[in-house]
Amino acid sequence: MQAYDRDFFKSNDIIGEARINIRLAVEDSSLAKRPISINKKYYNSYLQKQGVTMDFKDDTSFWVDLVSRNDKGQIEKTGKVRMSIEILSKENAETNIVGEARSEPNMNPYLPTPVGRLSLSFNPIKLIVSYYIDC
Repeated sequence: MQAYDRDFFKSNDIIGEARINIRLAVEDSSLAKRPISINKKYYNSYLQKQGVTMDFKDDTSFWVDLVSRNDKGQIEKTGKVRMSIEILSKENAETNIVGEARSEPNMNPYLPTPVGRLSLSFNPIKLIVSYYIDC
């Protein structure tokens, strides 16, 4: 997984990346012929015993450290991303369409519109109001 910043006037820069080995969960999903959610219960009962390390926030999502190379070529932590993973077969995904990003049908998981993002507008009142609402 890679995370990028969002730039308006130049190319987006990579913040960091993380590698998550989900091979065991994919094999389980394939053998069981059903979706697998990498949740806290699945992690504690199976993945943790296999040496996989995850920092769970709640029962369904976990934190992943992002890393990147600094100017000296050394690997350093550059942030964290909270994520959840569900593994589905192609047939199951095509049957239960959930939309792309925030497009409809926006569910599983529901993705709310982000707040605090800069939007370009020629209306100065809109800029002032959105600043104070996001603070």
